[in-house]
Amino acid sequence: MEFVKNDYNSLATELERQELESFGNCSVQIYAQLLAIYLLSNDLPNSKFLWKRIPANLKQESPELKAIWEIGKKLWEKNISCIYGLIDSCQWPVYLSNIMKELREVTFKRAVNLISQSYSYITFEEFMKQTGITDKQEAINLGQSMQWQIDESFGFCLPKKANFDTDAISSNQEQLEKMTEYVAFLENY
Repeated sequence: MEFVKNDYNSLATELERQELESFGNCSVQIYAQLLAIYLLSNDLPNSKFLWKRIPANLKQESPELKAIWEIGKKLWEKNISCIYGLIDSCQWPVYLSNIMKELREVTFKRAVNLISQSYSYITFEEFMKQTGITDKQEAINLGQSMQWQIDESFGFCLPKKANFDTDAISSNQEQLEKMTEYVAFLENY
């Protein structure tokens, strides 16, 4: 949930409560919103379990549910480049439009973050594919705004890796050492 701006946790909690209290007679709206929020939160296991709980007749009758689950399947497959087109190709109902817009934004931010952490260089075409950007100049501008090295003549950019908080790493190391001492103490006494 690192990139989720709005507080969808409380909405998800309320939708889960409604699902439990409805004894399997939920509306498509409840299932669709909850499924979309799980995807937005990158909670893929819960999205899959919810999909299995949704009655088959609702899955067949609701194009929104089918479309959301197609996006969910692409997230499971880590096929990020397909997600943008799937989100953009649907006319989402009012109760889903903000969630799906935010899902697109969050997916974009996750992709950019992943690229900056994983690639030493990436072609413009691959960068555009992974981020859903359709205009090369927009991709160049984004790379420049992130202080990446851009080589337009060869068509690639060199992402700048984000800095890690070394204090947090050493803190985690200290905690691990302390836990190891506790376990060793408990085993010996």
